Formats: sequence, C-alpha cells, structure tokens
Amino acid sequence: MALSLKERLRMRRKGLRYHLVIVEFLVVVIPFLILFYIFFLRHIFLGTSQMILIALTLVLILSGLIILRQIFDRFSLLSISLQEAKKGGRALIPVQRDTVEQPEITRSFNRFMNRLEEITAELQQGTFRLLNIRELTEVVRKSLDYDELLNMLLEKSMNVTGAQIGSVLMAESDGNRFRVVAARGTELGPEKGSYINMHDTLLQYVVSQRTSLLVQDIENDPRTRKVNNPRYGSSSFLSMPIFAGESLLGVLNLSSKEMQQVFDPHDEDIVSIMVGEIGFALDNARLHSQVLEHVKDLQERTVELTRANEQMEEQMEDRKQIEKHLEDTNKFLHNILDSSLSISIISTDLEQNVIFWNKGSENIFGYTAEEIVGKRTIKVLYPDEEMKQQVDEIRSLIKREKINVHKELREITKDGRMLWVNLNLTPRLDERGNVIGILGIGEDITEYRKREDDLRRSEEKYRSILEAIEEGYFEVDLGGHFTFLNDAVCRISGHARETLMRMGNRDFTEPETAKRMYLIFNEIYRTGSPAKVTDYEIIKADGSKVILEMSASLMRDASGNPIGFRGVVRDVTQRKQAEEEQRRLETQLQYAQKMEALGTLAGGIAHNFNNLLMGIMGNTSLLLLDTDSQSPHYEKLKKIEKLIDSGALLTKQLLGYVREGHYEIKPIDLNRVVKETADTFAMTKKNITLHQELNEKLSTVKADQGQIEQVLWNLYVNAAEAMPIGGGLFLSTENVADEKMTRRPYDVKPGNYVLVTVRDTGIGMDKKTMDRIFEPFFTTKGLSKGTGLGLSSVYGMVKAHGGYIEVESKKGKGTTFSMYFPGTPAEIKERKIAIGEMREGTETILLVDDEEQILEVSKDMLKVLGYTVHTANSGKKAIAIYRAHKDGIDMVILDMIMPDLSGGETYDQLKKINPDVKVLLSSGYSIDSQASEILKRGCDGFIQKPFDLKGLSQNLRTILAHDPDTSL
Repeated sequence: MALSLKERLRMRRKGLRYHLVIVEFLVVVIPFLILFYIFFLRHIFLGTSQMILIALTLVLILSGLIILRQIFDRFSLLSISLQEAKKGGRALIPVQRDTVEQPEITRSFNRFMNRLEEITAELQQGTFRLLNIRELTEVVRKSLDYDELLNMLLEKSMNVTGAQIGSVLMAESDGNRFRVVAARGTELGPEKGSYINMHDTLLQYVVSQRTSLLVQDIENDPRTRKVNNPRYGSSSFLSMPIFAGESLLGVLNLSSKEMQQVFDPHDEDIVSIMVGEIGFALDNARLHSQVLEHVKDLQERTVELTRANEQMEEQMEDRKQIEKHLEDTNKFLHNILDSSLSISIISTDLEQNVIFWNKGSENIFGYTAEEIVGKRTIKVLYPDEEMKQQVDEIRSLIKREKINVHKELREITKDGRMLWVNLNLTPRLDERGNVIGILGIGEDITEYRKREDDLRRSEEKYRSILEAIEEGYFEVDLGGHFTFLNDAVCRISGHARETLMRMGNRDFTEPETAKRMYLIFNEIYRTGSPAKVTDYEIIKADGSKVILEMSASLMRDASGNPIGFRGVVRDVTQRKQAEEEQRRLETQLQYAQKMEALGTLAGGIAHNFNNLLMGIMGNTSLLLLDTDSQSPHYEKLKKIEKLIDSGALLTKQLLGYVREGHYEIKPIDLNRVVKETADTFAMTKKNITLHQELNEKLSTVKADQGQIEQVLWNLYVNAAEAMPIGGGLFLSTENVADEKMTRRPYDVKPGNYVLVTVRDTGIGMDKKTMDRIFEPFFTTKGLSKGTGLGLSSVYGMVKAHGGYIEVESKKGKGTTFSMYFPGTPAEIKERKIAIGEMREGTETILLVDDEEQILEVSKDMLKVLGYTVHTANSGKKAIAIYRAHKDGIDMVILDMIMPDLSGGETYDQLKKINPDVKVLLSSGYSIDSQASEILKRGCDGFIQKPFDLKGLSQNLRTILAHDPDTSL
C-alpha cells in the first residue's frame, strides 16, 4: 500500500531526528568520557570556572544541533514535496511560515557558529592549559629535584597565563626574607639569586593571609593602591603561595600580560592547580630527602651499634668469641645481637608488642624468644603500675619528640627477681619518618647499683667523719678551685662554704704565699709525691691571718690521670705563737747565759788586772813618798800613776759590763745629764751637728750619774767614729709606759720608763755586726784602735740599773740606740761630798789577802800611814790571828775572793768572835751582790782595788773615827 506524502514526510523526518538524536547523544557522552579520563585516570583536576566553561560549551553545541535538526526537518519536508510534485502529486508546504522563520533561523545559526568559534577557541585554550598541566604532572611524577620542579612550575604557569615576567621566591629560615630561585623575563623582574624583604613588597599580604593575591588594577585595588610602572605592561599581577603540607615554602609571582590583558580567576584557578601539584611534589621531595636521611641515620646507627657491641665484647671477659663469619648482612646483624649475652636488645611496636628478643634478653629476664615474641607485651617486665605509667610516659615522649631517651628502670624477671636495667631507648621510623616502634638496649646494672649504693653509704660515712674532725679536709681541681671541703675548712677560714667554692688559692692568701703554694702543688703534680707545709698563712674573712699546717697529695682518676689535689689542714697559729714565744725565751736565755758567761770572764779578767794594778799602784805611791818632786823620776812615777788610773778605768768599764761596778744610786735628772754631756761632746767634735729634743716633763730615774755619763759618752764616741766626715747626732728623751713596750726579746717589768734615744747618721751596721756589738772585746776597728769594751760596758751599766737597751741599724742608714730606764716618783736631793787629804793613824790593822804581792804592798802602805799591821794570806789564818789578838786589833781589811774561805765566810766568823769588829772589804771586783750582802750584815765599808794611799787613808779614818762626812 502506497504511503501518502504526509506519512513519507513523517517517516523521513523521524529518520533524520534519530540521526540527530544520536549525534546529540555523542556530543554529551564523549566529553563526559574525556573528563572521566582526565579526572580519575590522569588525576588532573579542573577549577569550577573551567568546569562551567566546558558545560556551557556542551550546551551550546547541543543547542546548535537542535536548531540544525529543525532546519533539516524543513529541508526534508521541502525535498519530499518536490519529489511528490515531480510525480504529479500535490503537497502543501508551509512556505510562508518558512519564509518568515528563515531569516531568524539564519541569524540563530550565525550566532551559533560565532559562539561555536568562541567555544572552540576556549576549548583550544583549555586544551593548551590541560597539556601544560599534563606536562607539569609528568615532571612532578618523575622528578624530586627542587630546582627542576620550580623552574617547570614557572615555565608552565607563564605559558598558560601569558605572563611576560615571572619568578619563584623561596622563604628563608627567618621567615622575613625570600630568595629568588627561578626567574624569567629578568630584564624587568627580579634577578635569580637575589633576596627580597617581605615587608618591602606585597608578599606580606600573601604570607600573612596564606592565600593567593589576584590584582587586576594595581592602582585601584584597596589591597595595593600603588602606581603602576608601565615597563611591566599591564597593571595586573598574580601572586600564589606555595605550600608543602601546612608549611609555606615560597611564592609564585606573575605579571605583564600580553596586549594589556589582566589576570582573571581562570588564570588564578589554573595556576592554583599547578601550584598544588608542585606543592605535593615538593612535599614528596622533602619526604624522600627525610627517608634518605633516615636510612643514612639507620646505617650510621647500625655502624655505631656494631662498634658499641665490639667494644663491649673487648671489655667483658666472659663474652663469647664470634665463631664464624656471617654470610649476609641480616644474619651477621642477628648473630651480633644474639651474641650480647649481657646486653638485652628488645624491639617493640607502638602497642608495646615484642617483635624482637635477643639472647641477652633471655639471659637477663629468663624469658625465651618463643615465649614472648608476638605473644606478650613489654609490660610483663615492669613490676608495678607506677613503673608501667613511667614507661608509658617515656614511650609517649619518644613517639612525640622522636628522640633517644636514656633511663635507669626497675624491671622484674620471669622468676620474680627485681633488677635495675640501664636502658637506651631509640625510636624506629618508617620511610616517611613516622615512629613505628621503639628499640631498647639494656644492661643489667643491679650489681653496679648495689656497689654504687655501698659506695654512697661509704662516702656518707666518711663524709660524716670528715665533718666531725677538727682538721679541715679539702679537694681542689687542677686549677686550684675547691670541689669539696668540710665544715672545719669553713670554720678555720671564716668563709661560708658557698663563698669558698667560688674562690681560688689567690683569693685568700698574700701574692708571695700564693706563688709559693703554686710551686709546691706543681712539684706534687710533677712528682706525684705528697708534700707537707708547716707555715701556710691564709687571710680569714675578717682580715686576720692564721697559720696552717697542710698535708697535700695528688688525686687521680680510674685511668691514673691527675684530676686534682686533696689535703688536710689544721690551724697551728697558737702552736706557732707558743713556739715563737719559746724560741724567743730560748734566745733570751741563751743570750743571757752567753752574756753571763762573757761577764764572768770579763769580771775575772778585771779582778786579776786590778790586783796587778794594785801592786803597781801601791809601789808607785810608796816611791812617790820617797821621791822629791824635783827628781827626774818623779814625773815618770806620776805618768805611771796616770797609766794605772787609765787601766783602772778600763777595768771599771769591764766591771760595768758585768754589773760589778760600785754605783751611787740616787734620783737624777736624765735631761740634765744628757744636756751636760752633749754640750761637752759638741765642743770636741765641731763637724757633728747636735740635735736635742728633750721632754720638759721627764720623769726622775734612780741611777748612778757617773755610770749614766759613761754610757752616754761611750755612745757619743761610737757615733763620732761612725761619722768620720761629720753628720748629725740626734738626742731625745720621753716618758714611756710598759704597755707600749710589746714584742720585745725580753720580759718587760710593769711600770713607767724613761726612754733615752741616741741616733746618728753614720755608716750603720749589718745584722751580723749588730748581733755582736754588746760582746766584750768585740770591735770592728782592730785591736790597735779599740778595746771592744765601750758598748759592752754600756749594756752592763744599763742592765745594772734595771733598764733595757735596743739597737736598730741599716748599712748606710745610721744607727739608733734606745735605752729604757725605770722611772721613780722620788725627788732629787743634792748632797755635798767633802774630800779630805791623806790622814795617818796609829791603830793596829789585820790585813787579809791571798795575793802575796798585794799583801806586801798593802802592808807597806799601811806602815807608811803609821799603822801596826798583822798579815794573813787566807781566811782561816785571819780568824786564828784575830782570835789570838782581838783585843789589840782595831780593824780588819778583808779581801773578798780567797780560795779556802771566802771573804763573806771569814767576815761571819769574825763577827762571831767579836760582834763589834770593824771590817773594810777590799776586792778587785766592784761591789756586787755578795759584797752588798756583807755590807747589809754590818760590814763597815768597801774599797775597790787598785787604791792609792790617799784613798786608803780616807776609808780607814772614816771607819776608825766614825766620820760620816768623809767617804770615797
């Protein structure tokens, strides 16, 4: 059956529609499949604007196809109608409507084609961008090189955005500066390798906001408001932060678009995708670098572990030797770990499950690897909840900080024994640096801890002992700084412990002492031998000084290397003072004994010499009586008499030294004596200038004026001899109390003293000379110029008056003599002494002397004076004669020194025979304590040899006639 035209048109139209529908379906599905491939298989992600653009493009293409389908429907209808007309049929064609719609269809088709061209261009641009993203993605997948990645990012981002200038800035560690690591178009932009300060640019916004900065008008954008530089082209630019995870690595800068175009959000999205890809790549590169470092670290730790194990094997005597070489690294390492029988090596995961347990762990804790690996947690080794909590905190710290932890912990064995284990815990990391477990290396230190506790208790014991002893104990390092000291050191030094610990040897000693102690400790260090110091003087906190006795020795470490010094000190200040006082007393005693011995010698010499002079004097006096004054022998005899007087003066000086002189002790004014003798001396020595500084209120002293004058004259003469070309002589007097006379080499008796000082500006003396100046017969002038008795007699006379004498002198600085005489409140009384002429007598006298020549000459002298004389050469004969003739003997002249019976004993026997016996003592010695005692017992007088007729006659008449106004 033939179809009508309408039906054929409908069928034809339906066929065309089916074809167009198929085309429309393909237009939608094919792009979808392409997007699926890009998104899910190539992992390329597009921004929202790009997705909208693609969708709009598909819609436009679909709309064009629909319009095209309507046009095809019109043309199909017209074609069928024309064919029908050719066959003679008729067909109605809505030409008018088509005519009206055709221009509109044409315009729509043109618009469609124009839009299709625009979309095609956009698709081409999108395709170009996708290709650049794809190339960038390929590089990202293959490369871990920072520079390559950043240069590729800059190149591709400039390609897809059309930027003329671009740079990549990497942040420095301080976060304020950026370094240009990649740059293009550098004739306008920043140079590669240069630095940019964040605060001087718009980088501050990107860094602080951590987002991209798209500026389309630099002059009007409120975030910039900056005059554009025409050299850079468009006033638009784009800055994009580069992140690796949460860390800001750098910033991508793009500017200067072609044809004065501005950057738009599409550019921002595309660049964002690229930056994101690069961020992931940079993060991967960083992780890869960390993995490499971690692998290197593991390798280094493996080497360290191997070395540590080898060292432990050398130190442990019971360590087994490795029997064979290992075939591969894993087996070698495993055997090393298992061979450490005294070292436990345990590896656990984060849940504390044991995944490795070596033979050392079995040996220490008693569990085999089969019993514990994969079956139990490490908590089985911890005895209580407190220890478990402590271990959990340590593991958390290791996991969080990824650090090694060294700790001593209590752990329990399989059989319940409690151990102390020295643990070194190390985190195990995966290739990304994440902690996946903990490796623990432990050593059983139970015995060590026990020894350490014993040692600590021992140290505490000895420390308590050290704190309890009186002696100071100290330890110092090689630099001389205290490392330990007991309380006694603080007590001795007066410093607090904290102060001493900050001090050195030089801080509490004089520089000379510090230097000496340095030499002593240096000798200890050099020889290793202990040393003892008996006079270590230190300065206490209050400024006073103490003397320490110290024993010091060298301290060494376990290897025998010197590490410091230890010592014991004790305060010996009082002992030293006592020893010094003892030495002073011994010196004083020795000096006194020496002076006493010298005095005895000098006294004996003076006694014998006086006896000789007595014989000469007596015979000379007798000859002068028989010689006329006009005789040529008379003057010679007078000269002999003068020489005898000089000899007598010499013996008087000797006896003055030994304090044997006969003094007339009475209150005198020392100022007057000093002034009179000084004025007389000044007249004889014109080249010496005299200076006197005499205290007008000077106290009175009891002394023999003649002896004091002799003392002063001896000192004047001594000063003059020390100043041969002249100089100055300074004399002074003052009152001194005994409290001011301290630190003397003699005992000072309490009371007031008068100080007489004689100082010259002469040549002075050295110490050796000063030590001997008071010795009799010691002289520096030679025997032809001096007797050596001047200063020795001065010493004796001063001591005889109860005084003290001191001397100070330096070579070339002059000499000062200081004499202290006891003061007295007694007043000075003047007494006139009447001296008569030679007087004769008729009485009978018993003359007693053991020296024959003295006996003969004295007998002749007495006979010349008119006396009857009985002689006796010993005390016993004298007693016998006196007992036989006591009624006829009027007086006895008795010698003091006799061999069989002394003068004192003889006197006592005579007193027993006749209590009223009159006795005149006679001696070559001056009046001493023995003679004074006899005088106190009633003896009538004393005459010193040598004496002349005049002196003898006056003493005899004084005693026989009881004449008190006449005395010698």
